[in-house]
Amino acid sequence: GGAAAPTFTEEAMAKARGILNHMIEQAYAELDNTLIECKAFENMNRMSFGQVRTDLNRMGAEMAETEEHISENLNCMFTQDGQYKTVSQSLNEAQTSYERVRAQNQEELRTRKNDLAVFDAILDLTKCTSLL
Repeated sequence: GGAAAPTFTEEAMAKARGILNHMIEQAYAELDNTLIECKAFENMNRMSFGQVRTDLNRMGAEMAETEEHISENLNCMFTQDGQYKTVSQSLNEAQTSYERVRAQNQEELRTRKNDLAVFDAILDLTKCTSLL
């Protein structure tokens, strides 16, 4: 033995259909609201995502430009360093040459002062003391 299937009146079935239809309508309304919220969030997220992407592209371009400036400045520094070394070497060579010439000139001056002293002494010794 099996149990007999329950029998419902037409009025009870109509009431049950009404309740089920109402539940389905509510579920669709909730689903629609949820889909609208999701779409709104997706649109907001897309705008934020687009802005972030734009910012990243701009920052990447700025970073590339900054790296280019750094590279140019480093090249300039290396060039200036080379020029400084060249000028410094020229200065050292000129200083050495100056000191050599100055030493020679001082030696010549000393010799001439000594000669002058000798000639002054000779002139003092040979000076005429009386005029006729």
